[in-house]
Amino acid sequence: MKLCAPVIMTLAMVSMLATSPMETITPHVGGLELSKPRTEVQSKFDFDLEVYADRISKQESGFDEKAISRSGLYVGLYQIGDLALKDVGVYPDISVKKFKRDRSVFPKHKQREVLFMIAEKNQQYLGKMIHKYEGRVIGGYKITEAGMLAAAHHIGATAVKQFLNSDGRIVKTDGSGVKMTKFIREMEDGCGI
Repeated sequence: MKLCAPVIMTLAMVSMLATSPMETITPHVGGLELSKPRTEVQSKFDFDLEVYADRISKQESGFDEKAISRSGLYVGLYQIGDLALKDVGVYPDISVKKFKRDRSVFPKHKQREVLFMIAEKNQQYLGKMIHKYEGRVIGGYKITEAGMLAAAHHIGATAVKQFLNSDGRIVKTDGSGVKMTKFIREMEDGCGI
């Protein structure tokens, strides 16, 4: 089953996990509070961020906000590691080590906010490649912005660039053997708005 296909369970989880459209995203970086209205963040993407988040959560943790990967390096709904937390500026306030000691340091709503911040970073890293490749078929996969960002979340923006630039011949896998193309395939419908 493709994660982007509308299913009753997914819709139920979206309604359960979704927050109001005007809620702010507030990362705490060195005591500084930065806020963006949720609608401002959504406007940067050509797909529904709430649906995207729900599908990443289903794949990464089975909707378990307290999940810790087998390797112990990734945590929460979206299996976020220290490198990503550093990249978006919330480390060391939030870290894998702190989460393992006390799950309350990285609650569900904060995990979702950080996922959106990571998506913004990956969008910047992929830059013009998103517009160049979106809608094309590469290696038998329909390329969407949601698929590129999901694959970048899972295995890194560099791996996505290699896949696209090699016309689908270079396909990276994670430590568990999951191919990045699984995320591209599952987001082929673009998680449309």
